[in-house]
Amino acid sequence: MQESEKDPLDRLFIKSGEVDRQLLADLLVKYVRIDDKGNIFPQAEFYSETNKVKVMLILLAKKAMSLKVGAEETVAPKDLAKLIDMPEGSLRPTLRVLVDDSIAEENESRYRIFSHAITRCAELLKNPLREKFVLQMGKNTMAKKSGMRETLQGLAANGLLNEPKTAREIHAMIVQRRPGTLYNPLYKVILDLVQQGKIGRELQDGTWKYKKVPQ
Repeated sequence: MQESEKDPLDRLFIKSGEVDRQLLADLLVKYVRIDDKGNIFPQAEFYSETNKVKVMLILLAKKAMSLKVGAEETVAPKDLAKLIDMPEGSLRPTLRVLVDDSIAEENESRYRIFSHAITRCAELLKNPLREKFVLQMGKNTMAKKSGMRETLQGLAANGLLNEPKTAREIHAMIVQRRPGTLYNPLYKVILDLVQQGKIGRELQDGTWKYKKVPQ
């Protein structure tokens, strides 16, 4: 291939963190205003949206604020709940849906929208059936959790959890059987099974380890 020719594969690659600023502004202009101190002021249109869409809009506004004034982009659930005036207990499942569908990412219990996911956010906001779309994301999440649960219970049934394992060790085993499984959703499934008494948990040298509960 000559140097003057472009590699067709170039169309598949994006620059990490690259943001379509025009699209981001177009998405937010009727919903929020932001001052030079980084305060977000929801507009009337914002309050007519569902709580799920409000969460996404505030995360997008935090991205815009970070780009323009250099403010911190990631936000903790308790702070997000105050901005939206939404109970934190109701907020967390929505954040989990966004994370599981690769629209948002979580790092040390703080959240932000992936830069490359702004286009998906635009599709949701412009779709007249957007609530149905969000609900479908929730169904996808439930399906993923069900698959992870079955795989995890299969590991236990095959004796692979007879000895205590860390969540990271369990994740490594799950990935061999379900490539692409994310750690955070799997960890939530592990905790669900602990609460249901199907998996035991014990603290060893400051680290939680999980094992099969004798039947």
